[in-house]
Amino acid sequence: MLRNYTNIILAVAVLGISTGLLFAHRFDTEPHQPACINETCFSRGEIISSDETQLVTLGDSSIWMEENTEIKVINGMLGEELINVIQGRIVVKGDLSIQTREVFTRIIGVSSFVHYSWEDRIEIAEIEGDVVIETATDQKIIDGAVSLQTLAPYETNEIQFDPENSSAKLFYQKALEKEEPAQE
Repeated sequence: MLRNYTNIILAVAVLGISTGLLFAHRFDTEPHQPACINETCFSRGEIISSDETQLVTLGDSSIWMEENTEIKVINGMLGEELINVIQGRIVVKGDLSIQTREVFTRIIGVSSFVHYSWEDRIEIAEIEGDVVIETATDQKIIDGAVSLQTLAPYETNEIQFDPENSSAKLFYQKALEKEEPAQE
């Protein structure tokens, strides 16, 4: 008889603990970092639109947005930073994941990312560091520059990336300029 009560108490305890853990995980007990442009900050779910070149920070990453670019902050949790590039051109410096339709891109370093939303196509140029692209069917490490369809069959083509001769030359000059080391 005592053994039955012990089993019931144990089952209720396990159920209570697992429910508590799931509840805590569901409601994100860790705070999300905002994405900021100077003093203006954007929370998870907000869309940032640019009508001029501007610098956005999210965690330890810098995101240069060209004019007519829109991004949405998806996740600001430390180490899991994720944005959606709705349309336009960005340069990422840091560690950031990007979602575009059915494609996830992980950038660690410096890369150019362009989303041509009306064509369901992105162009990614790895400048320095690592870029990994993940679709529903494949995962690729990018070395150089590629054009990729954001919907199945995810057709991928190598492309040339030449920021000096690009129509966005001035944007790339600003976004890719080297920061001078601080003098002590």
